[in-house]
Amino acid sequence: MTKTHTIQEKTADEIRRQELSDFLKSRRARLQPEECGLPLTKKRRVPGLRREEVAQLAGVSVSWYTWLEQGRPISVSEQVIESLARVFRLDWAERRHFFLLTKEHLPHKKGSVLPVCELPPELQQVLDAFERCPAYILDSCWNIVGWNKSASSVFAEYVDSSQSYNNLIWILFTSPAQKKMLVDWDNEAKRCLAAFRASTQQYITMPELRNLIDDLKHASPHFNVWWKEYDIMIPHAKRKLIIHPDAGKLAFYTTTLSFPDYPQLNMMVYIPLEEEDTETKLRKLIQF
Repeated sequence: MTKTHTIQEKTADEIRRQELSDFLKSRRARLQPEECGLPLTKKRRVPGLRREEVAQLAGVSVSWYTWLEQGRPISVSEQVIESLARVFRLDWAERRHFFLLTKEHLPHKKGSVLPVCELPPELQQVLDAFERCPAYILDSCWNIVGWNKSASSVFAEYVDSSQSYNNLIWILFTSPAQKKMLVDWDNEAKRCLAAFRASTQQYITMPELRNLIDDLKHASPHFNVWWKEYDIMIPHAKRKLIIHPDAGKLAFYTTTLSFPDYPQLNMMVYIPLEEEDTETKLRKLIQF
């Protein structure tokens, strides 16, 4: 199902500069003067550093930094990027994100296509080979483009074509069932959103992605608030506990696999753990 969007069209560079503006404001708001060795002043109306303090710490003029944060079309040297990254104490994922946003043309991965309409047959064979492990494949926008039988048994919503978007982030933030299924939904949703933002930033000017984000802002109050916080995180393997409506608690070790021949695709694999008798419960689910 598709939606009609009447948002005023922006150029790719305007979108990039707006994203850069939002990122800089969010990082400035997270720092307090005393953390940066600046003298304490009277109570501030808003949290974080002032623009002139950032400029002072980074060794740039106040007017230049103001223009940058306002999203004006100005050039940024690598030296200044490094200086601002140091001031804002960016981690590796945030630094990568910052560097991408300062490029006049956001780079796309070689060979990437948005969105993927059909899963290559050989990748379906890879999915099916993980018969004991729920697994699904996401494209660059986190659309779910393929899955195995085990995944459809555990995550029935992921293969439901009646949804507005067959998209992992859309389902996570708009499905009441997901909030019941995921233990500690708030933290899981925040982590996923931070990883989604990090992995999709180079595609942020694509209409498909912009439409998805806009629809999510309207559909989910949680998404609307957390998107503004601008968290960035590189996904990593972790233990995940879910509550299946029929099988009860299931424990998995989750990891992500990539495909050199299809750089726009990633496979999420859920490896069943011994705890909660997960393997036995999973076998029963698959048999139905």
